[in-house]
Amino acid sequence: MGTASSTSGDEWIELRNNTDQEVDLGGWTLRSNDGSPSIPLAGVLEAGGFYLLERSDDTTVNDIAADQIYTGGLVDSGETLALRDPTGRVVDTANADGGTWPAGIKASRSTMERVNPFAPDQDPNWRTNDGTTRNGKDAKGNPLNGTPRSRNSCTNPPVARFSWSPDPAAIWDAVLFLDESTDGDGTVLSWAWTFGDGNLSFERSPTHEYRSPGTYLVSLEVADNDGLMGSVREELRIAVGKGDVDENGTVDVIDVRIVLQAALGLVHLTTGESEQADVDRDGDVDSEDARLLAEHVIGM
Repeated sequence: MGTASSTSGDEWIELRNNTDQEVDLGGWTLRSNDGSPSIPLAGVLEAGGFYLLERSDDTTVNDIAADQIYTGGLVDSGETLALRDPTGRVVDTANADGGTWPAGIKASRSTMERVNPFAPDQDPNWRTNDGTTRNGKDAKGNPLNGTPRSRNSCTNPPVARFSWSPDPAAIWDAVLFLDESTDGDGTVLSWAWTFGDGNLSFERSPTHEYRSPGTYLVSLEVADNDGLMGSVREELRIAVGKGDVDENGTVDVIDVRIVLQAALGLVHLTTGESEQADVDRDGDVDSEDARLLAEHVIGM
């Protein structure tokens, strides 16, 4: 859509390498359906890197060096750009149907951006730069409404949230699970749980069972298919055990009293009662079990 310092003559186009290997662009072409622009590409596009093409000269994006200068303008009403490899195979397109550009605003010179770099070239997969996430300046020093050589404004990192699920009537092993994780296309590739004791678990499953009592700084990191990360960190108190000492179907203040009396040697528990009372599973019933159970009953 051009820049604020000029008419749409100050156009720029950017390619991105979505692979983990560099690409030799020798023999590749970027060409519109009406033949202008028609750009023979050159150079190397690094793994995960960007390739910036500026029209006519290197002042279109004045503070970022172009990888290539090209000539020929884009039709304001819309046309199709096709990227071809050296065999002539179409690798990708922009505005494949050749109609009106699906995004971008000419009046504000706001760039048309690809939302999900792995999804097909369809109109819903293009959006207009949000006017906040920007990079680069035009020939007169104005900020560009675009993101040359950086992530598009509409390509958001995943959102990571976790929660844990103890039975409200008993103290169980904590089961942590991924509450939400979304990005441009909703595709999440990996989760990593980290606990304050150094316990680290990389896993594809969004759940993690933890069996040791204590207070932990729990972190969850989520990686998506665009190489972006989302994370959340929270302090979590995990008490482990059953706690229903009198076996009446609920954990309540009576159970706390029994465990405290047992810890003080005032009452003797049966084998089954001791198993329920040993909240921290350290092999005996003591004041720590009473404290953990009391905290659970009062909602801590």
